[in-house]
Amino acid sequence: MQSYEAFNLFDIELNIFTVKYAVLDKSWKNDNVCSSFTRIYMPVKGEGFIRVGKQEIRLLPGNIYIIPASLRFSYKCEDCLEKLFIHMSLKKQDGYDALSNIGKCLILREKGELVERIFGLLNEASIQSLIEFKAALFQVLMEGLSQNGVNLGKATSYPGLVMRAISYIDRHLSASLSIRQVCSSLYTSRSTLHKLFREHLNMSLGRYIDDRILAECERYLVNTDMSIKEISDKLQFCDQFYFSRKFSKRYGFSPSAYRKMNNI
Repeated sequence: MQSYEAFNLFDIELNIFTVKYAVLDKSWKNDNVCSSFTRIYMPVKGEGFIRVGKQEIRLLPGNIYIIPASLRFSYKCEDCLEKLFIHMSLKKQDGYDALSNIGKCLILREKGELVERIFGLLNEASIQSLIEFKAALFQVLMEGLSQNGVNLGKATSYPGLVMRAISYIDRHLSASLSIRQVCSSLYTSRSTLHKLFREHLNMSLGRYIDDRILAECERYLVNTDMSIKEISDKLQFCDQFYFSRKFSKRYGFSPSAYRKMNNI
C-alpha cells in the first residue's frame, strides 16, 4: 500500500469570511487598499475599475477577478456597479494566505455561466449547494492560477517544534500572548524557537505573533459588525486606544478608516 505521509493533505485550508452582493455608485472609491485575505469580484451590472501599479483593469460583467492577499490596489466606480464579492483565504500551515505575493490581479474572462451557477448555489442555501459552492470557488481559483500562468510551488514542510508553536499560537491568539508563554508551553528556549522561525519563516517569533494577531484584527474589522472596542476586548488588548495605535502603525490607517476602505 502506498503511503502519502510526506504529502500533507492539511497544508491548505479554505476559509470564506464574507459573501455579499453590493450595489455601488461613485462613492465606491479608494486608494492604497491592501489586506491579508484574498478577494474575488464577480461583476453583474455596470462597470468599475481597479488599479494595480500602473495597470488599470476594467471590472466587467461576465468576468471574474481574483485580487490576491497582500496585493496593493485602488478601486473606483464612475457611475454604477453591481457585483458579488467574496473575502476568503487559502490558509497555509503557517497561517498565511497561499495566494500572498502573487503580485497581480488574476482575470477569468467570459465566465458568465459559472457566475450564474454560483448565484444559483447561493440562493439554494442547502448543505449540498454549499458544498458545490466551495467546489465552484476552488474551480475559480484553479482556473485563475492556470490561465494567468501562476505556479504556487511546493507545499512547505516545517519542523515539528515550529508546527507545535504555530498550533499553540492559533489556539491562544491574543494581544496578551507572549514569547515567554509560547516557549514555556513547548518546554523550549527562546533562542531555539527564534532560530527556527528565522530559518523556516524568515522572521522572528515576535514578528510572527504580531502578524497573526493583526491579521485577525483586520478580518474582524472588515468581515464583522463588531465595534472597535469589542474587537479590542475580544483579542485582549489593554484598551482600544492601544489597539488603534498598534494597528495604525502596521497598516498606516486607523481601524475605522481601514474598515471603511476595505469592507467591499
